[in-house]
Amino acid sequence: MSMPTMYTQRVYESTRCVGAFFRGPLHNSCMSKSKKSVYAIRSGRRLQIARNEAGLSQGGLADAAGLDYMGRTYTASRISNYETGGRMMDYPIIQQLAEIVGEDAAWIAGFTDVRRSEAPDEAALLDNYRATDDRGKRTISRVAEEESSYKLGRQGAIERAHAEGDAANQAVQKKPA
Repeated sequence: MSMPTMYTQRVYESTRCVGAFFRGPLHNSCMSKSKKSVYAIRSGRRLQIARNEAGLSQGGLADAAGLDYMGRTYTASRISNYETGGRMMDYPIIQQLAEIVGEDAAWIAGFTDVRRSEAPDEAALLDNYRATDDRGKRTISRVAEEESSYKLGRQGAIERAHAEGDAANQAVQKKPA
């Protein structure tokens, strides 16, 4: 099974009980109670990781979020409940909070284990790679390997030069005057 097929199947399996993303809270799906708590804990931990990486406190995230899609106010306590798994997040809430912390909503929701790329050009490169045929993927992989080995070779040469310079300095310092 190819990677895009596996990803698509995994997303489908994760969402088939949920129905349309905007049709209401995830806990109204056909998930069992144990799956709900696992989902709530996993998505809460991921929200906490993303929030910490964004440098926001729970109160800061609540202030930045303002109101949810139903007009309810976010509070630090509510964010804390999401992060500890005490309260489940609807997908629209996940999308809103993910946008604020700069993370992919699908990753926070647990639909994928692939996080958002740091740079938009990396995401575009990955999209282009996935869209090509096998010949294109081999070409892209070969070019990436050549470029990374060139960079690593250059860094290795710089590190060797520094090591040689350090050794020469130590030899000079050991020499009696």
